[in-house]
Amino acid sequence: MAIATIFGITLRPGECLDSREYVAALFGKDDRGRSQLVEQSGTLALRDGDWKYIEPSPGPAVAKSTNIETGLSESAQLYDLESDLGERKNLASQFPKKVAELKEMLKKIGNEGK
Repeated sequence: MAIATIFGITLRPGECLDSREYVAALFGKDDRGRSQLVEQSGTLALRDGDWKYIEPSPGPAVAKSTNIETGLSESAQLYDLESDLGERKNLASQFPKKVAELKEMLKKIGNEGK
């Protein structure tokens, strides 16, 4: 959304669902930015502090042609990036409340532009 504003582009309702207006923060005129980061690559993920939640999504865990992890899993994924930067240990089953909290937060962010 900020890039659209910078270039004078008006967005229609429903566009940039995971975005908010932070042009003032980008240019140092406001110290309030967004505390979460939404990632999209095959599925949606949410980074909040040291936690990273990845939505369940069908598809192969590894791309056969390149032998690279896709991040896809039919189960929710939750990682504590402070102690597991490589995202090796899925903590979703140990922290179901955190999974529910981040899932709801991601849903809320997605609905902001609607």
